[in-house]
Amino acid sequence: PISLFVFMDFGYKIVQADNNAAKDNVISASITYAIKDTTFDSVEVKQGDYIGIVNKDIVSSNKDIKDVINTVLDNLINNDKELLTVITGEDSKQDLTEYIEEYVNTNSSIEVTVIEGNQPVYSYLFGLE
Repeated sequence: PISLFVFMDFGYKIVQADNNAAKDNVISASITYAIKDTTFDSVEVKQGDYIGIVNKDIVSSNKDIKDVINTVLDNLINNDKELLTVITGEDSKQDLTEYIEEYVNTNSSIEVTVIEGNQPVYSYLFGLE
């Protein structure tokens, strides 16, 4: 899982305890693309498809990124969390980022924060806390 927290080391034990508690409270997700054909927990993945991952589980695989976005967001917004951080990758699209914000705002009361990360490989990284 990704960690969206940065801690100053004012005491290793305090930092370690705070980091573990924060990490346990965050649900992570990502959207990337498949580099080969495979099957994971009954989800069939084809090379070149977008894949949606929530925590460590592949929840969606499809050529249509919006379908994958919807599945990932549906898995995220049905929780009792309050803040969704979306980190956009180098291949993310502004219209899809706006679609994510609109989808979450329409279907939940979760606050959305978008950060331009420009990371390779992952179109979108999500942290729900």
